[in-house]
Amino acid sequence: MTVKELRDHLASFPDDLPVCYRCYSEYTLLKTDGLEVKQLQPARKDGWVHDAWAGEPKRTLVSYLVFPGN
Repeated sequence: MTVKELRDHLASFPDDLPVCYRCYSEYTLLKTDGLEVKQLQPARKDGWVHDAWAGEPKRTLVSYLVFPGN
């Protein structure tokens, strides 16, 4: 999913709907300071994305908007 696709999807929900995410066994409200852009491995075919490895050439990494989580 891209940021544009996320925006389009979020536009289908009410503007005043609070946003939360699972954090361990409960939920917490999403705050903008919990979002960050990180350089990570390209996504695998099954959709999983791994952290960058030490010494990984920057040219092989991909920028992602990352939401907080466990």
